[in-house]
Amino acid sequence: MIRNYKKIFLLMLLLYGGAALAGSGATEPATIYTHRHRETAKVTVTESRTSTTARTETVRRGRHVQAGATWASELGAGVYAGRQPKQGLPLLPMQAPVKPADDRAYEAGALALVKEDGKWGILGKHGRFTTAPRYDRLQYQEDGVFVAGWEGKTWHITTYGKVVTAPEIRRMKENVHFYHAKKGYGLMAPSGQPITPPIFSEVLTPFQEGLGFVKTGKGKVVAVDATGKPVFVAPSSRVKPFVHGLAEFRRTQHRVNRGRLAGMVLQNSFSAAGMTITAATPVTYQSEKRGYMDRSGKIVIDTNYDAVYPMTEWGTFISHQGKLRFVDRQGKILIPPGAYRLVPQQLDLVSGRAALEDKKTGRITVWSLATGKRLSADTYEAVFFLSPSLWAAKEGRSLVLIQASTGTPQAVLPDTIGILPSGEEDYTWVYGTEHAYRIIERTGRTVYTAAPQTLQAVKPFRRGLSAVKKEGKWGVVDSRGRIVVPFLYEAIELV
Repeated sequence: MIRNYKKIFLLMLLLYGGAALAGSGATEPATIYTHRHRETAKVTVTESRTSTTARTETVRRGRHVQAGATWASELGAGVYAGRQPKQGLPLLPMQAPVKPADDRAYEAGALALVKEDGKWGILGKHGRFTTAPRYDRLQYQEDGVFVAGWEGKTWHITTYGKVVTAPEIRRMKENVHFYHAKKGYGLMAPSGQPITPPIFSEVLTPFQEGLGFVKTGKGKVVAVDATGKPVFVAPSSRVKPFVHGLAEFRRTQHRVNRGRLAGMVLQNSFSAAGMTITAATPVTYQSEKRGYMDRSGKIVIDTNYDAVYPMTEWGTFISHQGKLRFVDRQGKILIPPGAYRLVPQQLDLVSGRAALEDKKTGRITVWSLATGKRLSADTYEAVFFLSPSLWAAKEGRSLVLIQASTGTPQAVLPDTIGILPSGEEDYTWVYGTEHAYRIIERTGRTVYTAAPQTLQAVKPFRRGLSAVKKEGKWGVVDSRGRIVVPFLYEAIELV
């Protein structure tokens, strides 16, 4: 009897065990520090306010809109996480916060998004509203354009509330793109002239980097070039557009729940009734995995690993059989497999650095994603990436500021619990064991200390200014703690 159950167990493993793990890649953009020229904002705030009314035009939205995850952080109020992945798909623990992709909105006169009486508006550099608070949702996108939501509708607006075409739709129309007709989909030139008749039954991705994924009339998923000619057959129907020469694909794989099956075998091996498998006692489960292919259709990272993380500028992490490695965009190993885990909120996707925790010791080391070399001479309790040239390491009740280029300590901040990233700013906030917030320079010198327990939360500096929460309301201060925008608002996001 026992031999029979062993045969059943082996048969189940042969049927399902070969479905290996690997994943679909998430190319959700996430930036840490934007490279901007340093500029200190000069703002004069008055109590008078200008009300503007945004036009309620209807904007025709294109079929292919690219969206991304937004990340931000603050001391005193935790971390705001972006869009979460589906179960089974790992997400990169990116160092926060995200800054805008450009300065266009600021150059157009915007200082911050503010929330008042439950509605969002845009506060200008002159201290008055350029767009009065009227939106349920408001977020800066790019190219001086904001995404605004109101009464279930969405608009794209400028600093002054003018409704405009979404940047991604404008870019799409300026290049080869897909169009929709009654009989299907086809390719269209920027001039508006069709390149192909509507010969595709479905469009799976936008046309990007010279290729787009479509489903043919026969149901085959292919990548087509700018003439509509198929270049290769995709390995899956779940694909994403090409980004810097690579496209992500996903596969669903069936795996045996070996623990449950083994338990059933052992439990029933002592029963004359035998083993019965029903829907109530599943012994398999589905796992969605990601992989990556190049522009020729060659799979550079397949779906045969336990987990493949989202692709970065330098490559991606792969977890397999309890070990973590980092490979470049061609699949070459840069950081060899080791008993590491990715540390939450400690991945720098601007300078290409990662903090990896040793599973055995719990100590953290810093690595280069460009070269695969270890950058830290020592190991630490925790690491916080502050800027391309600086990181902080936690040791006991102190934080040590460390030069990124040499890995040598620059300053010690005693009795310090937390610190915010500075990016290219000259100042940042730290939080001490005495429950007081301080502003420090890059050298570690304190330039301002708030009275203990007076501030509730602070956000990273941007152009020499920082959003601060006090007595339940948000305002803005400069690098010396001087009030620039009074504490009047329910929320503030500097642009």
